[in-house]
Amino acid sequence: MPRYNDRYANTRLYVGHLASRTRSRDLEHFFSKYGRVRDVDMKRDYAFVVSVSSFLLIVVAPLLNPINF
Repeated sequence: MPRYNDRYANTRLYVGHLASRTRSRDLEHFFSKYGRVRDVDMKRDYAFVVSVSSFLLIVVAPLLNPINF
C-alpha cells in the first residue's frame, strides 16, 4: 500500500532525459494531441505529465518510447 494517497497514479506519465531547453508548455503542447493534459510537473531533466484519462498511459506511452524532445 502506498505511503500517501496518489489520486493521479493512473494518469501520470514519467518523461525522462529531457533536453535543458524543454519547457512545460512544450510537453503540454505535444501530449495534448493525445488527450487533455491536466498538469505538467517539470523537474531538472525529467517531468511528470498528468492526463485527464489513462489513455495516455495505456495506449500512447508505449508508442512514444523513445522520442527526443
